Amino acid sequence: MPKATRKRTSTARAEPLKTKSESSASDEKPATGKPTTKKPSKDTTKPPAQDYQAGNYLLLVSLSGTHNPNITRILPTLTFSKFHFVLQIAFNWSESHMHTFRVESARTESWHPPLLYLQRYPQDSFAEANTKDEKDFTLADVLEKEEYEGKTQLVYEYDMGDSWEHEIYLLGRADANMGKAMGMNAFKQRIACLAGEGHVCAEGCGGTGGWRI
Repeated sequence: MPKATRKRTSTARAEPLKTKSESSASDEKPATGKPTTKKPSKDTTKPPAQDYQAGNYLLLVSLSGTHNPNITRILPTLTFSKFHFVLQIAFNWSESHMHTFRVESARTESWHPPLLYLQRYPQDSFAEANTKDEKDFTLADVLEKEEYEGKTQLVYEYDMGDSWEHEIYLLGRADANMGKAMGMNAFKQRIACLAGEGHVCAEGCGGTGGWRI
């Protein structure tokens, strides 16, 4: 008697489960003939904020014959023409008289004529022969030029009648974080009067002699 054929009940073994990385790699469609390159990530780090006082000159400006010194931070690239207006504001002058800057030899017992005059109108008939236009010179041109550096005294004279003389001394340079420390960076402030003492002098009083009476 022939044997009956048995019906197969077994099923094909399922493929092992794919890991997530394998699945994503196998399902990814190949690029259309171009090699896939990963774009470089953008650098999101911000550059350090600019300090608007860094590198400025630290100047001591003292009104001769009085007790009114002021310490001021000034840009080296500032022209003497603009420096004039800074001094006018710092000392509360009214900008109603003539002025001049003098680059003199370092103070000695004997008097020497100034090496350089800087004025608004150098072509004036009363100007000295070595007078130059103040807007053509920056502070660095005088304070850092080998010809003058460490050998001269800078003087600003306002009102040739009353002869208010301001002696200007270079104390050094501003450090890199001064603007941030003083809260001036938010206003992008590049020039600042840091301190001062004494009373504002009155114009037209006859100069320091009249002011002391």
